Amino acid sequence: MQRAEPPAELLEPITAPAGVFVPPGTAGALACVTPSGKNGLVVYVDALRQRVAAWEAWAK
Repeated sequence: MQRAEPPAELLEPITAPAGVFVPPGTAGALACVTPSGKNGLVVYVDALRQRVAAWEAWAK
């Protein structure tokens, strides 16, 4: 069985956000995550979920 090559956009790396987690006790942080870090993390997880859905759709 020959395997098809996935589209290039499925192979592109998803860049993880920097500076999401901060040291304990950082002002304004909750669970060692700042509000801006939380937003970056939410965007990152959403991108990962979309990529998984795209892979699943392609694999069908």
